[in-house]
Amino acid sequence: MSKDAVQIPWSEVGTESGRRIVSTSDDLSQKMQDALAGVSGPGIPDFSNRRWKYEFCILNIFWMWYVANSLKLTDAGATKPLLDSYHAACYEAMVRAGLVEGGKHSLRAWQDDVESRLAAYKAAYEQDHTRPDVPMRVTGRDSVGWVFVRYLAYGGEPDRRLVLLVNEFGGLAFQGLAEMFRSLEGQYHRAARSWWKFWQ
Repeated sequence: MSKDAVQIPWSEVGTESGRRIVSTSDDLSQKMQDALAGVSGPGIPDFSNRRWKYEFCILNIFWMWYVANSLKLTDAGATKPLLDSYHAACYEAMVRAGLVEGGKHSLRAWQDDVESRLAAYKAAYEQDHTRPDVPMRVTGRDSVGWVFVRYLAYGGEPDRRLVLLVNEFGGLAFQGLAEMFRSLEGQYHRAARSWWKFWQ
């Protein structure tokens, strides 16, 4: 038996993470609502609104997608099994929550939305968040938060307070996922070493 005998079950990780997409997004929405308590204006959304929930779930899908496409996870062979199971579980969770209707036509529309959003968020993130001269908490045009708020289709200029908050939460989500994968890697490598010692 090799030292790599215990492998991270990427499909299971993706499925379990995807099943929680709505509850995780709801929890974050509540925190965002609390942070904006007392703030009003045309650019401040109803956080219980179906449109908000739908778009916010997709934004959170983006962070998983982005981290899963990192060079490290790609080299580990994790990206495809992780994301295939994750996207399937996310879709099912959003259908159960009433955010997506279900059926082939609805699935295709959801996939199109996810694909277009991921591309737009990736472009915004890489433009505004990977340059050393731009702070993480960007509030300007074409930041991830700005692009996200535009997808809500409220019209007019996005509220910069909301954009800032979305970007802050996005940074935390990114860091949290990176830490989760580091923790998984450490956990399974320790298990693999234990198996290796046992079979020697």
